[in-house]
Amino acid sequence: MKSKLHSKLSKITVEKEENFTLLGIVSPKPIYKIAFLLNQKLHLYFVLYNQEHLEFSMPNLPPIYFSENSADWYLFENTFPKKKIKFKDYDYFLIIHPAISEHEIQEVLSKLNEIQDITISSLLEHKKEIVSLFSSIL
Repeated sequence: MKSKLHSKLSKITVEKEENFTLLGIVSPKPIYKIAFLLNQKLHLYFVLYNQEHLEFSMPNLPPIYFSENSADWYLFENTFPKKKIKFKDYDYFLIIHPAISEHEIQEVLSKLNEIQDITISSLLEHKKEIVSLFSSIL
């Protein structure tokens, strides 16, 4: 039986669905600290979804945090090979699925930019590259 997270990520990747918002985050802090800060600022409840939660093995999957109170928000570290990705300068990616409105994007970015430990947060437009990278690990 496949997990809920795998099903949602598969929908984004395998079906090549691009109905999501992709934000890039730059921060020197570890991912668990970023998840904590996002929980505080955005009133989410990010928790780590790791191999212990999966009923099958996905050895190349980077640690993914997902919001339990909004299951369509995912936070993951940029562990992709730097030469294969245009977004090599970003430390983390935040996926919101389905896509949110331009107004909501601006609200999220505004709140992210208020977090002292986040240097940069921005909307990323080249989603096809991320989709294909996820397809390669799922």
